[in-house]
Amino acid sequence: MNLAGEFVSTAGQVGMLAQVTYYVLLVTALAFFAAFVYFLTARSRVVAEHRSAMVTHAIICGVAGLSYFKIQDNFGHFLQVLAGAPQENRLALINQAYVAIGQTRYMDWTVTTPLLLLAAVLTLRVRTRQVLGPVMVMLLADVFMIVTGFIGDNQVAADGTILTGPRLLWGTISTVGYLIVVYILFTQFGKYQRAAHREESTAFQVARLATITTWGVYPLGYLVPAFFANVDDNWLNVAFSVGDMLNKVGVGVVAFWAAATVYEKRHPSQDNAAAREEPQQA
Repeated sequence: MNLAGEFVSTAGQVGMLAQVTYYVLLVTALAFFAAFVYFLTARSRVVAEHRSAMVTHAIICGVAGLSYFKIQDNFGHFLQVLAGAPQENRLALINQAYVAIGQTRYMDWTVTTPLLLLAAVLTLRVRTRQVLGPVMVMLLADVFMIVTGFIGDNQVAADGTILTGPRLLWGTISTVGYLIVVYILFTQFGKYQRAAHREESTAFQVARLATITTWGVYPLGYLVPAFFANVDDNWLNVAFSVGDMLNKVGVGVVAFWAAATVYEKRHPSQDNAAAREEPQQA
């Protein structure tokens, strides 16, 4: 019985890294779906001021889950092609698949990264009309960054060769949007952060630091294929998947922790004996 079209190829057929990549892509999709459900159902454990932020994090994870479900499905079919390809052609096929997967990722980021920035602001309990100007500039700069990055990422010739010059040009243009986002995040919300609860301020700080650390790593996936053609780009697929989980699920969990802590301070828990005893000990 030939099951090649029904099941994912084995590591012996496609290589361990390709198999691990598929594993990570599918686990990432499942993690996003799980986070989507969790953030939606966790709204009852946060104060009213934080519910919009939690719904926003749920939407982020829902969109990302759909994107990664599509990515892992496409990658599973790609593995069947890879299994039947001659060894000398496999690296080129892997790197072409990475470019194709990148297109879906950029479409995901066009929706999810502006929502991540908006969720960070909502964590501070700031009414959006109070900061409409900076928020709009920040969101437009973010979309500009993603769209121009998408154009640069697709500077590929028909034979799969990356056009380094145009790619670097569009990468530089995209960086302008990124710098605007960072500038606004670090200069426009200081007074709101100081007026927030300590936990809210911490959650905002984590979201802000994620923007300049994990977001700053993504350009490596943009530049490595241009300068290192012999690198197996599945490493980048794994790195992007982990980075997306940290940015979307991880930051969302921190935001929920902050919101739940504020809720607990207003409504002390009545279902845990240790929690009921704690005020007496204090």
